[in-house]
Amino acid sequence: MKKKKIKKKEVKKIKGNKKSRQRRERLERITVYLEFVIAVLTLITVILELLKG
Repeated sequence: MKKKKIKKKEVKKIKGNKKSRQRRERLERITVYLEFVIAVLTLITVILELLKG
């Protein structure tokens, strides 16, 4: 039996899906990191307010 040849358009589609998935994962990582940084900064400010207070 002959294997179905993958057309150029299908190859581009597969590569595009992979790239968009990688971009999404990278954005998710960045947002998680930023949320962590914001949480740490708010914690520091709360502690400073308590010490002043």
